[in-house]
Amino acid sequence: MFLKKYPKIQSLLKFIKWIWVVVVIIAVVFFLTTRWESIFASFSDIPVSKLLWSASFLIFSKILLVYVTQNSIQKEGITLPYPDVFSIVSFTHLAKYIPGGIWHYVGRLGAYGERDFGIKKSTRALIHENVYLLSGALIVGIVAGSLSSQGKVLLKNFGINFSVVALAAVIVLLWGGMLIAYDKIIKPPSKISYIKLIPTLLLAWLSFGLSFGVIFPELSSNNMLLFISVYSIGWLVGYVAIFAPGGIGVRETVLVWMLGGIMDPEYAIIFSAVHRFIFILVEVALGGVSFVLSIRKRTNEKV
Repeated sequence: MFLKKYPKIQSLLKFIKWIWVVVVIIAVVFFLTTRWESIFASFSDIPVSKLLWSASFLIFSKILLVYVTQNSIQKEGITLPYPDVFSIVSFTHLAKYIPGGIWHYVGRLGAYGERDFGIKKSTRALIHENVYLLSGALIVGIVAGSLSSQGKVLLKNFGINFSVVALAAVIVLLWGGMLIAYDKIIKPPSKISYIKLIPTLLLAWLSFGLSFGVIFPELSSNNMLLFISVYSIGWLVGYVAIFAPGGIGVRETVLVWMLGGIMDPEYAIIFSAVHRFIFILVEVALGGVSFVLSIRKRTNEKV
């Protein structure tokens, strides 16, 4: 809506987004063609069981985040069954890979409009959802990083010697306080339970991080929290990079950069690409399930 008032800026952003897509494609093709042997070897070294675990963690995370969307809608005084929310979220999420950066939002607003939410409630529900997603990724990234062995060393180097567990608890409590303050500012028509929502967000991002870390042979109890932290921050940066459809390229760049201290960058690139591939397959599969559910619902309503 805002960009329509400034057509030149809108055109510039579209141009940048298409340029980014072309750059990513060229970079991927160049990387594949010049390092095919090492890439093939790395793919071959990943057991199928690890790929299945990664997909399972991703599916679990996605299922949890549907509950977050449901609460975001409920906050506007609208009750929608979980299967309906699942269908809306899973199907519209596929549009984020279309260059433009807004099509999944357009799809979501359209789906809400079909259910007579109204533009104001639809927009506010999307804002609530993004506040929860972004803050959840940030908090898990900070907390998991602080609790990791690497994070503890870093904190000590900065002279922070008190309990990192206490620090993590304080951060989560502050997060809860900020969400309550957010409610007081926007004054939503309905209230939701943060006692349920916050643990759901924490569990979702922990599962996302595990889906990434589990494909690495180096995953252990010593670095598990680091992988969770790295992925949460990488997802966050990729999400806010509106010029990159689905955060493609940006998320992976951040992941490789943050993992640079514990592994070879080329190695990190390969495994980040593998996870992105699994991520897209899971989203396509869930989109297919949502489409089937929608067709069945419409068929039952006609009967």
